[in-house]
Amino acid sequence: MYPLERNKDAFIMEFKVFDAKKERSLVQTAANALKQIEEKNYEADLIAAGIGRGQIYKRYCSEVNL
Repeated sequence: MYPLERNKDAFIMEFKVFDAKKERSLVQTAANALKQIEEKNYEADLIAAGIGRGQIYKRYCSEVNL
């Protein structure tokens, strides 16, 4: 999410669903979410918009789907 003002914080959010058939735990699901954020370089657009790395927060949301 882009901040309304450049001096404010930005957030990158990745939503994942835990699938017991594919992953061992919710922790692994969360790790995969953060890995995807890094691999796809989601912060590049924010940096290009003039938002500093220290203002970018990476978060994930996981849901259990058994």
